Amino acid sequence: MSPSEVRCSCGAINDVAFDSCIRCNRSLRGGAADRDRPKAPPTRLAAPGTSALLLGGLCAIVFAVQLAFELKAGGGIPFLGGSEMAAFRVGMLVTSDDLIRVEPYRFLAAVYVHFGILHFGLNMLGLFSQAKLADSVVGSARTMIAFIVGGVAGFLTTYAVQIAGNGAVSNTAGASGGLLAVMGLVLGVMLRRKLPGFLAQAGNVLFYVVIFGFAINASNSSIKINNSAHIGGLLVGFALGYLWGKAGARESALTRYAAIALFLASIASILLALSSELHKVVGA
Repeated sequence: MSPSEVRCSCGAINDVAFDSCIRCNRSLRGGAADRDRPKAPPTRLAAPGTSALLLGGLCAIVFAVQLAFELKAGGGIPFLGGSEMAAFRVGMLVTSDDLIRVEPYRFLAAVYVHFGILHFGLNMLGLFSQAKLADSVVGSARTMIAFIVGGVAGFLTTYAVQIAGNGAVSNTAGASGGLLAVMGLVLGVMLRRKLPGFLAQAGNVLFYVVIFGFAINASNSSIKINNSAHIGGLLVGFALGYLWGKAGARESALTRYAAIALFLASIASILLALSSELHKVVGA
């Protein structure tokens, strides 16, 4: 066992930066595992879960404002779907060349917008579990960067696929591209560090992409999943994870500033969407 690894009481070997076992989820802080843990410099900006609290909190605020628009227009609280106009007013992306040219910030704002309670709830459950793990592995600043950059990359991939395909305009939004980026981030780190939990995490990714993506779309239901955003976010997150996967690597001050800048840019993009008058042109 290398100095960068610690053995859990269940027998699984974990990276020294992990707070809980990748196999049994038992805490690695305290007890024999902690006594055997090599002393390493702190690598995190904050406690595990910080990135999920900030990102999930912003998603929740946007969703609350979106629901207020729904109710004001005379609609109810949607379980799935809801008013596209309400979603557009808080940042939904419409992949029209004309709209993108005027309001390109929607590639970022749309990451925090959701279509109904089910869409919002599933993404938040995934985000909180995966971001906490990613925070433990690479730090909350890097997790936030992966989520935001991966989310934007997912929508850029959507737009690129549209251009390469039939050119049909689509309305899209959601944190799932960012969530897949966080899952890919953990996967990239595990591959580079050759951690035993790699196959389990790869299974999580495949389950999310295949079951909640291609299988649902193939069922011809009213629910449509943006698989382009999922794949784009996943690839970006995996690349970042492999890049940052060196054991014991510290978060630099530049990384922290970049995470803060991207989070502030996210807030700014949502405020720009809220101040836009284009909803009067698009329809409502």
